[in-house]
Amino acid sequence: LIHPNWVFLRIFGDNLENIESEERRLFYVAITRAQNSLALLTETRAQSHYLKDINKRLPLIPIKWDDLPPVSSLDGARMEIRVFNAYKVRNQLIALKYDFNGQGKYWYKAALADGFSIEALLGQTWAGGGVRVEVYSETGKLLYLNGYSETRNGI
Repeated sequence: LIHPNWVFLRIFGDNLENIESEERRLFYVAITRAQNSLALLTETRAQSHYLKDINKRLPLIPIKWDDLPPVSSLDGARMEIRVFNAYKVRNQLIALKYDFNGQGKYWYKAALADGFSIEALLGQTWAGGGVRVEVYSETGKLLYLNGYSETRNGI
């Protein structure tokens, strides 16, 4: 990817050929450092011409992102908090770095399980007034749903 203002690089004596050559060299160095396996992520519509060159010599096996298993966290178990019916408190959720899932119509955020407190979560100002809160483990298991928890009610 050559920056749209590449012309300013001419101050340093660069030209498009040199820039592309350096990018190709860096890409080659990066992919040849893999020890066990290598995964290259790209958009199908905007595939790099470097990948096209590789694919001529060694067929690349495409994998759909949705087909991959979820990755467990290395720094401790994570949980996902989902908040429904939260239109009135959306600005508070945005300020707390929640993201909106338009397809599922809910706000969500990941949190570390270590030190997590459902009481502290529900004690926040946005958590009342008909807002529904669900908490899931990183494997997708429902741990909490407004008033029902895995430990108390066997969810």
